[in-house]
Amino acid sequence: MKTNVAPSLVTFLDNRKQGVSFDLWTILLQSQTQVQWTDADAPLTTLGPPARVFTPGPIITRDRVRWTRGIEVAQLQVDLHGPLVLVDGQRLPVFATKGGFDSAAVQLERIYLNDSNVVQGSIVWFMGAVSDVDPTDMGAELTVKSQLTQLNQQVPRSLYQPGCLNNLYDSNCGVSKAARTVSGAISTVVDPTTFTNTVSGGYTSGYFSLGVLRFTSGANAGIQRTVLQHSGATLSFPRAFPFAVAASDTFTLVPGCDKSQATCDGTFGNKARFRGMPYVPVPETVT
Repeated sequence: MKTNVAPSLVTFLDNRKQGVSFDLWTILLQSQTQVQWTDADAPLTTLGPPARVFTPGPIITRDRVRWTRGIEVAQLQVDLHGPLVLVDGQRLPVFATKGGFDSAAVQLERIYLNDSNVVQGSIVWFMGAVSDVDPTDMGAELTVKSQLTQLNQQVPRSLYQPGCLNNLYDSNCGVSKAARTVSGAISTVVDPTTFTNTVSGGYTSGYFSLGVLRFTSGANAGIQRTVLQHSGATLSFPRAFPFAVAASDTFTLVPGCDKSQATCDGTFGNKARFRGMPYVPVPETVT
């Protein structure tokens, strides 16, 4: 049952009067920037309060929304087409490539107008978060999953396993990400997935393996990748960055963790918070 529906819309729908309807999209990005788009060819304003203005943006197509009784994790496929549309000052395909839509909150509403183009009200149709982004030459394809995905929690939370149950830098781990973040620049581009860098500090090989590099300048500014291997001044990555990397491009870099007790103690000095069971026998062990 839908609630918080304007009385004028209830009357309009009950009487089945002739009119038109359009989609309203509210997307809250991780940067806390909020975009409000409509598939209409002119801006539309909701009744409120507060009244909200939705402007024409990219061409947006989606699959159908399905409502069911009971608990079911629904998802919505949304295609954005608009190579010249700007999001946070960047063209839509570039913004999507740089991860701008990652984990964004999405709300789909349906707004109804009578045959005189007077707004009668709107209904929330779907709410969720972006779980997958596939950038295209014309825009991006988004997979949005409903908020019920938050119920997909593993029970029991703790398992007997050699690796640590914490995630690096979370509250249970306690290691400060800011304190471990260093800055540097690209010295030499060996190939699309391998670079030498100017990070100073005498870090031993492997320190930044499984860590994250995020460019702060150059064509890839704002894009990050997981470090596959760190050896001396060389960093290698599992796949190439979307744009060409140039010498002198700057970045920030944080170390990673393989969740072993040796790394927790030797690299981070955090053995007191280690939540793995390194002495659990492997499944093949026969007693």
